Amino acid sequence: MSSFLLNLTITGLVSISVTCLTLYYLIPYLTRKAFLDIPNSRSSHAKVTPRGGGLAVVVGILTGSCVAFFLGLTIPHYTFYIGLVLMAITSFLDDKKSLPVYIRLSAHIIAMGLVIGFTGGLKSLPFASPLNFELGYFGYVISAVWIISVINFFNFLDGIDGFAGSQAMIAGISACTVFWNDASSVVGIIIALSALGFLFYNWHPAKVFMGDVGSVSLGFAFATLPFYSTTLKIEEGVFSIAIFLWFFLADGAFTLIRRLLNKEKIWEAHRSHLYQRLNKSGWAHDKIVIMVIFLSVILSSVQIYCVKDGMAINWYTPGFGIFLFSFYVLFVFKVESTKK
Repeated sequence: MSSFLLNLTITGLVSISVTCLTLYYLIPYLTRKAFLDIPNSRSSHAKVTPRGGGLAVVVGILTGSCVAFFLGLTIPHYTFYIGLVLMAITSFLDDKKSLPVYIRLSAHIIAMGLVIGFTGGLKSLPFASPLNFELGYFGYVISAVWIISVINFFNFLDGIDGFAGSQAMIAGISACTVFWNDASSVVGIIIALSALGFLFYNWHPAKVFMGDVGSVSLGFAFATLPFYSTTLKIEEGVFSIAIFLWFFLADGAFTLIRRLLNKEKIWEAHRSHLYQRLNKSGWAHDKIVIMVIFLSVILSSVQIYCVKDGMAINWYTPGFGIFLFSFYVLFVFKVESTKK
């Protein structure tokens, strides 16, 4: 075993252990301090459950990163961690008592600005030829849109037991593989193992929910990992992360467009994401999550193969992703029609 792989293994084991240990003590604290998710007409759960457990994931990521640093592994620039902590603090407070939109948005802009200011952002569109246009200064805008979109879609899709945690685990492992031997690779495995530790408590029926502190922080981490990679170009990393989070991002975009076309108020809470519609049709949380895990693993594996074959940005995986997502959409429609 190489020293890199050995140190990566140690780092991952520390991350999962710290996450589990933190949750063991955090769940009673969240309950005492009334960090509670009360079921309502839009909920996908039926009992009062503590939320904010994603704080343990952030603690796992930060602890794992410290261990990685002391073991001599490369970790991202401190701007990544300042942004991550800012996201976590703001979102944890929001889990307790909803913060004004301008405070949350300001935190997002500051965190995003730190990353883009340090790395320079995208230089071209993260698409294969002929759509890989040079962006110039517009690259800052596209980078900002990418980061804000991933943060929000990851947050929106955290709605049933085990969903966000399982997708974070798959995306983290996949990121570790394609960014191999650089800072983003190290954080990828740290995220994956921290998410796995969280799943021990969040798998259906969940003992704790991730809350915004987890989903927003993870969304930020995945959106910005490509900007700190030295193995892949930023554009290649963004493309790969988009594929690894395909079923989160596609469901979010599909539902947003559908609601706009139906002239719905998109800022209002709803239960019209595909996974929510399956749940309303009688599918259990774990059944939905396992199906999406299966689809995500297939698509992520194809992208990993393409990266290793020198085709990090290509038309194969988006095409295959559209095919798989179309199957997912039609399957949801079929289940809904059968119930009716």
